[in-house]
Amino acid sequence: MIPRSFALQALMINDSADDISEFAFDKNYYFPTCILPYNEYFIYVISIGTNWSNLSVTTAWHPEKIPDIGKDGKFIITMMNYRKMWRFFFASGTGVQAQEVQKIENWNELEGHIDKQWDRGYDITDIAISNNIAYVVSSYGLDLDQSWLISPDFPEDKIREYTKEGSLVTDIIRIGDTYLWLFSANTGFNDQKFVYAPDYKDWKRIGDALMNDDKYGGYSLANARIVNGKPLFIFFK
Repeated sequence: MIPRSFALQALMINDSADDISEFAFDKNYYFPTCILPYNEYFIYVISIGTNWSNLSVTTAWHPEKIPDIGKDGKFIITMMNYRKMWRFFFASGTGVQAQEVQKIENWNELEGHIDKQWDRGYDITDIAISNNIAYVVSSYGLDLDQSWLISPDFPEDKIREYTKEGSLVTDIIRIGDTYLWLFSANTGFNDQKFVYAPDYKDWKRIGDALMNDDKYGGYSLANARIVNGKPLFIFFK
């Protein structure tokens, strides 16, 4: 994810990814900032007030071969696997200066690739996995000072420790029987909360709370991933 404050968010639930594009393009200021395929549903977050612009979508069989990312000033804000293809959402004004997509087929390569990108000044802003193949989006210019932790369980104590130091969880990637927890500093936020939401009524409750006057207690929905078989929603404040 690319850290960003939001004026308003809506949690949408649909059985077709096509509606994500149609809804976003209906208004020029709606941007999909998180997409989570889960069972037969697509759970996605539409955010308003990002100061981004020029939303566009690219669909590709081979994401690592997308040419000239950023040449038009637009960079990837989120991505998803759909019908054996990959769909990428782009926007301008993200603060990203350069971006790369790398295909990872061997989990042993993932740690080395992340470390290499960090050495080059890139941050990891998205990772999507399908059929044991990961596509990693690396972005230059955000200075997120990232770190990672390997843990099969929810690392509550470590998260509390990292949060006090100013680093928040921006992504969670399943690797075999364990998880890689990606932390980022300099996000513009200083607190986070996690909510497991396994079914439709939980998603609707979160969606209703985001639309209320207090906007889920002032928290923004930053990301969502499947952890231990259930959707885990990550909120920032």
